[in-house]
Amino acid sequence: MKVPFFKKRKFWWRFIGLIILLPILVVSSLIAYVYVNQDEIIQDEIAILNKQFKGFVDVGDTHLALFTNFPDLSFKIDDVHIYENKEDTETVNRDFIGL
Repeated sequence: MKVPFFKKRKFWWRFIGLIILLPILVVSSLIAYVYVNQDEIIQDEIAILNKQFKGFVDVGDTHLALFTNFPDLSFKIDDVHIYENKEDTETVNRDFIGL
């Protein structure tokens, strides 16, 4: 069984283009989604953390850092405040160095 379109150059160019461009398109659309929704993603995770933690964690601005830890996607978080109680406003650690 001979398939003539395998011998055509146009078929191979389209096939190689699809194999290369499809993963690039998927990864770039995922990065764009995370970049647009980064504040909501972080706020949802902080809300989950505050439910589990007996104190209260408050964060400021977030910035997406794509190439800082390259294989991993990371966020830079400004103004992290950790409170002892949910009712108290007394700060335990004003400048959290790890974030």
